[in-house]
Amino acid sequence: TAIVIPVRLDSTRLPNKPLIEFNGIPMIIHVANTCREVFDGKNVYVSSPDDQILSICDSFQIKSIKSSKNAASGTDRLAEFTSVMDYSKVINVQGDELLLTKECLADFIKKTEDRTNCTVGITKIISNEEFNKASVVKVAKSDDRMIFASRSPIPNLSYSKSEIGYKHTGLYMFTKDSLDLFSSLTPGELEITEKVEILRFIENRV
Repeated sequence: TAIVIPVRLDSTRLPNKPLIEFNGIPMIIHVANTCREVFDGKNVYVSSPDDQILSICDSFQIKSIKSSKNAASGTDRLAEFTSVMDYSKVINVQGDELLLTKECLADFIKKTEDRTNCTVGITKIISNEEFNKASVVKVAKSDDRMIFASRSPIPNLSYSKSEIGYKHTGLYMFTKDSLDLFSSLTPGELEITEKVEILRFIENRV
């Protein structure tokens, strides 16, 4: 198993976000160091098409691998990674998860040890601000399966007094087979509209 942190500089919402410094250290390095606290550092990688990020990772002794400019999403970068690296499982950690704790990551890794398909980390939304923020990906689930994800509020609370719902934590577990399948599928209208690539599985009825 590897932890892979896919990241790029040309984010549409906040360009160069991975290089924003906190206490003098770029955000991407903070995230990678959190991963190395709970996982063998030799199996933690940053995947990026940008030489500047790869160079910074090298200066902090973080392993990195260059992805292609053609990778449409972070998950496509993971699929590229498993096509050239000998890992049967990948834990995806988003490169902007600055507030990810080592306890949360360790818990996710433990709970996915025996999973044999794609697993999405979710948690309860704790505020109306999060519920209405487009940068927070909301999740609809049925039993133990995610059935939809959106940047809009889910569920609609206009006619309900139910608790505020769930959000994506930014953590995934993929098997190599699930990544091979993902890369063979075509992005659909919902994925393109929401900019949430995990919808590719749902739109293709996988």
